[in-house]
Amino acid sequence: MGIKFLDTNALIESLDEVKELEEKFYLSGKVIDELEEMKTSSRKDEETKFRVRRAVEWLDDNEDKHETILHTMEIYKELE
Repeated sequence: MGIKFLDTNALIESLDEVKELEEKFYLSGKVIDELEEMKTSSRKDEETKFRVRRAVEWLDDNEDKHETILHTMEIYKELE
């Protein structure tokens, strides 16, 4: 098992699979920002906004299953 770092698309398109993960996964702060912006974006269709709201709600209700990492240069260096 390695570290799982999920992106915005994984949460929106594969939330049911994300729910099945047994180990904690990580998100970047950028993913959270994108999700929040997408929830009310006039550029997104209603189906996408619904899926985003569902993902955000699940993340809020399951804080023990994920950790948010802030984007910093130190993180990028560590990931290298």
